[in-house]
Amino acid sequence: MKKFIIKLLTAILPLKWLRKLYISYAAVIFQIKYGDWKFPRIISIEISTHCNRTCSYCPNVVKPQAARLIKEEIIDKIIKRIGEIDYHGVVDFIFFSEPTLNPKLAEYVKRVKEAAPKSIPRICTNGDLLTYEKTKALVEAGLDRIYVMRHNPTPKGWKDRLDMLSAQFPGIFILMDIDEVERVEGLHDFNGLIEVKKHRGRHIVDGKARCQVHRHVAQFTVDGDWNLCCVDYGKTFQFGSLLRNGILEIWNDPNFVQIRQTLEAGIPATPYCKKCTCLVERGDYKDPEFVPRDSVKHKIVAV
Repeated sequence: MKKFIIKLLTAILPLKWLRKLYISYAAVIFQIKYGDWKFPRIISIEISTHCNRTCSYCPNVVKPQAARLIKEEIIDKIIKRIGEIDYHGVVDFIFFSEPTLNPKLAEYVKRVKEAAPKSIPRICTNGDLLTYEKTKALVEAGLDRIYVMRHNPTPKGWKDRLDMLSAQFPGIFILMDIDEVERVEGLHDFNGLIEVKKHRGRHIVDGKARCQVHRHVAQFTVDGDWNLCCVDYGKTFQFGSLLRNGILEIWNDPNFVQIRQTLEAGIPATPYCKKCTCLVERGDYKDPEFVPRDSVKHKIVAV
């Protein structure tokens, strides 16, 4: 029933209303299950560290990570941790990378769904590698949603292929456009590392900039660590290791609680936070390895 409702709502509602509806749903469920309505609505697992594209607005182009796939003992432990709390939220498989480059993606989706049957597995992808067969395998494994972002350049036939897949799998696909996202919402510059045309603005609540990222997503790295946030590309700070501690144990750790409270009060809690546009206006700061946007050639590299 839940899968049917998700597909139906995806097919008929605009994305902004889907988000609002899910935020309300997650707040109620997590208050009941964990006694905390602010518990992360998304758990995102970094199952690979590389991408098949170079984009000027992605830090993985300026400071590339070595190509790695998550080790089996690490994904095993993370999935076990998700099952331990019977997670009802979204489970994603990304962190500045392309999830479809991991050949075990469908297997991981299936295992997450088995460990936490009421979770909502999804992927965020550039769509370059999606075929009917791959999409079918992912949906049969339990994938509930596929967010596809159109990047530049757009290969010939890309849009037609994605439109066809969306029609073949109704209620699964949400098609987005990076140029439209930047124009309307803006993009992160990752503390002056890259150049963007429009900065994503501060999150204003009650007249003050406040960071509520931890209500939104828990970012787990390829090494099994709970990262500072989904914007901390350099992995400058970790709250704990899923290899040693459970999700609720890390979440309720006094240090983590204090950092969340500090950020929600609008006070930068770590050195990285002090330069983040979630809390501060972008000034003249630039990362020493800053790369101007027009110096990065957008291309699709060989897989």
